[in-house]
Amino acid sequence: MLLQIVTVCTLASLVAAQYGPAGLAKQDEAQYPPQPYQFGYEAQDETGSSSFRRESGDANGRVQGSYGYKDHQGIERIVEYVADQNGYRAQVKTNEPGTESKSPADIELYANPILVNYVPQPSRYQPEKPY
Repeated sequence: MLLQIVTVCTLASLVAAQYGPAGLAKQDEAQYPPQPYQFGYEAQDETGSSSFRRESGDANGRVQGSYGYKDHQGIERIVEYVADQNGYRAQVKTNEPGTESKSPADIELYANPILVNYVPQPSRYQPEKPY
């Protein structure tokens, strides 16, 4: 969960750096105007967990996208976001246990937690032995 919070905060910082204070354009914007783009990916691992990301931007500098994951137990999180002259705005939809619908830090969070019977699995990585 900390990784997703850091990711949302990082995206917000990047948007703030791009748009800066309202009404002030960076010098490079006139020389290098925003270019439309689109990208995305979907991935699935050997445990059945999956993740995705989609993003597009237009010639006006507006960016919108989404990213998320779903693990092998059905726990999922989807973040949909928009970044434009009005700043960064995100909606988080999740069923993670222990979450509740709140809107901290101007981010809308829609929670629908599920019960998970978590059984810790032994690590497949062994710590290195000291010399």
